[in-house]
Amino acid sequence: MESKLESLLELAGDYARMVLIEAKDPQWLPTWFLLNSTEKPMVVQTPWDSDEHKHVCLKRMRAHMRKLGVTAYSVIMEAWGHTISEKAFDDEGLLPAHLRPSLQPERQELVIACAASADHNLARYWRTIRKATTERIIRLEPVEDFSKNEDQYGALLFDMLNPCWWE
Repeated sequence: MESKLESLLELAGDYARMVLIEAKDPQWLPTWFLLNSTEKPMVVQTPWDSDEHKHVCLKRMRAHMRKLGVTAYSVIMEAWGHTISEKAFDDEGLLPAHLRPSLQPERQELVIACAASADHNLARYWRTIRKATTERIIRLEPVEDFSKNEDQYGALLFDMLNPCWWE
């Protein structure tokens, strides 16, 4: 199963490079690559503009994945990253709103890809490198020092096939 997830991550990374670097598209939508028993990838894009809208989209994607019989998936999107101490999380494992990476001056612009099946998950992260004079993205640099995102939405991205989310 892990080789299937690696392939889905590779597909997601290739897509990000094609859209952001080759096509020079400065904005793009979170994109999902879904596999069911046919093993033929299906592609779905899910726009969102707020955390509330993101949560609704994730809920709808879970229902859509269940309907299609998805056995593995990957999702790729832009995100802000910032190193935060484990002590910053509350008792429920959530990060207080004022500490979100998007609000930190030292934040890093990232592209993240998650791939998962019912019993495995993998992730890759790339730092977005922009040309100073035009702000155009010129490179995605692999990042090894970010761990699996455990905030409330990041955890959901890794766990979309868990039946408890379908209720």
